[in-house]
Amino acid sequence: QLYETIRCLSNLDEESSSKLTRTLRDEYRRRSPYIAYLVRSRQGLLSSLHTLQKLTARMETEQRLCSKFLISVCVRLFFERHEQDLRELQHQFSSTSVMDEKTELMVRFLDRLWEELERDPVLAAASTDQRSEARIAVERAVFSQIYMTALYPNHDADISRDRVLQLHMARLKDVITPGHKDLKIPRRYQYECPW
Repeated sequence: QLYETIRCLSNLDEESSSKLTRTLRDEYRRRSPYIAYLVRSRQGLLSSLHTLQKLTARMETEQRLCSKFLISVCVRLFFERHEQDLRELQHQFSSTSVMDEKTELMVRFLDRLWEELERDPVLAAASTDQRSEARIAVERAVFSQIYMTALYPNHDADISRDRVLQLHMARLKDVITPGHKDLKIPRRYQYECPW
């Protein structure tokens, strides 16, 4: 196109080329406000698009949070009706001594609760994502009830044993260093100390 333009301009005489230059300059002056308007409009549209994308992301986050909160309220209502079952589970869990039996008890209890949750009228119109979120909320609620019994089945004896272990490790920390002869860590690796 450049060669074609040069060829066309070379055929014009002096007066015609100056007239063409004046016409192009005037046309550019007339169009420059419109071009500036188009640039400003595009910038405004891009800014609006960015704002809308941020608002959409914020709305989606709020929707997820509201959905999770609604599910947690529904699960709380569900547990109000099954409070006796939960107390019974706590009693059975604390009276059982073998971990395999405790695991089996938990699995059976959760399966039964999940079946009842599927039939519950509160979650009748829930989507599959909301139902899976409800299952997670039920599991968390059940485990929060038996947490201390599961971690410390012997209560004070377990806590005391953990304290003794902590004191023993604190004393070992003073004696055992990366340069300890029994660890046999090469000197070049001792300053990295990933432990």
